[in-house]
Amino acid sequence: MSTRFPEAPARHPHQMSRPHPGRFERLKRTVGLACRTPAALAFVGKSIRAAGPDASLEELEALGLARCSPLTLLNVFRRALRNNDMQQARAAQNALSKHPVGLPVRYPQDIPFMRWRTGGPTSPGRFLFVSGVARSGTTALGRLLGSHEDVAMYTELYLPRFGYVPEMLAPENVYMLAEKGLLGLNERNALVLGKSAQCGVVGDKRPGFLVSAELSLANFARHQMKVVHLVRNIYDVAASYQRKFEAGMWNKDYCTAVDESNLSNRLVLSFLTGVYRNSFVIVDYDRFWYSAKNLRALFRRVQLDETVVGESNIESFVQVARTRLAAGQFRLTAAQRRYIDRKYDFSREQELKRATPAELAQSREDSLPAASH
Repeated sequence: MSTRFPEAPARHPHQMSRPHPGRFERLKRTVGLACRTPAALAFVGKSIRAAGPDASLEELEALGLARCSPLTLLNVFRRALRNNDMQQARAAQNALSKHPVGLPVRYPQDIPFMRWRTGGPTSPGRFLFVSGVARSGTTALGRLLGSHEDVAMYTELYLPRFGYVPEMLAPENVYMLAEKGLLGLNERNALVLGKSAQCGVVGDKRPGFLVSAELSLANFARHQMKVVHLVRNIYDVAASYQRKFEAGMWNKDYCTAVDESNLSNRLVLSFLTGVYRNSFVIVDYDRFWYSAKNLRALFRRVQLDETVVGESNIESFVQVARTRLAAGQFRLTAAQRRYIDRKYDFSREQELKRATPAELAQSREDSLPAASH
């Protein structure tokens, strides 16, 4: 005796071709996984290399990159960075910034991959960055340069992980990023944003700038850009790290200061012997801050009119430096000094200090005691 099962209810004709939701989600995951396979990365990588870092949207569309998954472009970018292939990394960055869908940027370090607003100016005319290891005086140097009426100098506006692109410093894009919650504008940076619309030079003071400098410098190759890099003796830098560490304000101690200073010195020396050597101005902290002549010479060095900065303004910076020198420094222990002497490459520090332009290291106007280390 055969058993008859009830017939399934008739389906509407439009329902016949609609895939089951579960199958559709599985299909999406499968396609997404396929886009991240080495074969797919290699294929897209070749197309990105053919497009180059300055490709237009039309050129990207012709190569099929406008239809490519943004995650695949991101993975190509990361692979290029691992391989130290800056040309391909810049091309992937460009493709992401022009992608019709774009990468959903949720974290500040991913800002260089943004799809930028169009219709306004894409970037200011000139750019100026202040670089140097933390606790080396970069904040004071940024404020000095920002005191010029034609310079809008932010203070650590961006994270340097994936570099800078010119559009990041355009006023309309800073506003956009703040509205999206990707930037937190403190009071000082909010004032700089207001000033930037009237300035010909915009920049950022960022310790750690050198970590992604090779990518950033290439992105600014078609623009006027200078990096003022500050180098300071390791004993003062390490003492400043250690003081904050012992006060519970930092998790970085004098050992970290040695590691970060060694890396910073090595990186900037490599740039001084490469194609970007003219983009850098080296400032020796220990010979710079104590003479108004040096401060004025720095404005000239970065092609700024020194005469618009008042004498009282310059003197206030000099006086602060002298006051800090007279106040003395946090003292390192004998064991900490021995560690520094063993681990730190003093030859690179001295080589950098010798690279300081002579007009930025003139004799101090007043006779001051040398800093004891």
